[in-house]
Amino acid sequence: MGRNNYNIDDVYPKQPLIEVSCEIRFPLMLVIQDKSFLMQEALGDKYPNISVSRKKNALLDVHTLQSSDKMAGISFSGDRFSFFEKNYKGHQGFIKTFLETVRIFNKQYKVNNISRLSWRYINLIPFVRDNKGLIPLGKFLDVSLNLPGNLANVPENISLLFNIPLENGEILTKIENVLAADGKEAILLDHDFSINNFAFVKLETNTINAHKTARDLFEKYITDVYRSYIKGEEAI
Repeated sequence: MGRNNYNIDDVYPKQPLIEVSCEIRFPLMLVIQDKSFLMQEALGDKYPNISVSRKKNALLDVHTLQSSDKMAGISFSGDRFSFFEKNYKGHQGFIKTFLETVRIFNKQYKVNNISRLSWRYINLIPFVRDNKGLIPLGKFLDVSLNLPGNLANVPENISLLFNIPLENGEILTKIENVLAADGKEAILLDHDFSINNFAFVKLETNTINAHKTARDLFEKYITDVYRSYIKGEEAI
């Protein structure tokens, strides 16, 4: 089963996902800052770990409510709302919970129009350098850089960031070698597909479409060899 013929319901046993998130953005609503406590009242039992932060030079506080194990949660401010999971078990349960929480959010603040919906996958792919100290990138990802010979498949380091505008959205992708939390090297594959400018009533349909496209992108980024590995079919 190749990259163009996969089961969208499959969750790979050795999947490299460390986080999945879905976010909506909308025109600024100051009432959200004034009445942020409403989300704690509505979802505080499910997401009891609460924090408030503000990035440097930002105008709005970001409110984050996480589960007791911090493996799932919501984040919101005056112009956006997101739901994330770090222990991803599949798109059906994720979409169900995302829609439930965003509808609770909408009940409090009445968001009518969405300026951006994005589905984001963050993957960490562990690797071991070859005997020349190079990254065996071609085993894992099909980056398809037009370089002489096989150079793109065995770089010493990699840091790629590209933004592809679409008719009504965009694709954002970041690929680089990083140190994971365990101190070992890994390839970061962080990609985000977005759909722009639609009414709130179309949220469910567009969320399903965003997931399908983001998953399709992942399947196209990885090689058949790596897919077989994360499916548990063979070593790499």
